[in-house]
Amino acid sequence: MMTLIKQHTAPKPLLDEAFQVLLENLGAEKTTQLWSVLGVPSGDYVNIRKELFKGKDIDTLSKEITKFNRK
Repeated sequence: MMTLIKQHTAPKPLLDEAFQVLLENLGAEKTTQLWSVLGVPSGDYVNIRKELFKGKDIDTLSKEITKFNRK
């Protein structure tokens, strides 16, 4: 007996919106971890880093890293 499995792929706008919600609520580091664990097909870090860090300067990133590392 052969079983066929249909893969569902979310449309890009839905993934973009979900990604934005995760970034706003979890931050860049946790969002990246979750994306990795779920195996979401979004490319590699080099391709998504601009979106991850958009609008953040080095001081903001440094504060987020320090805050995260203290947890």
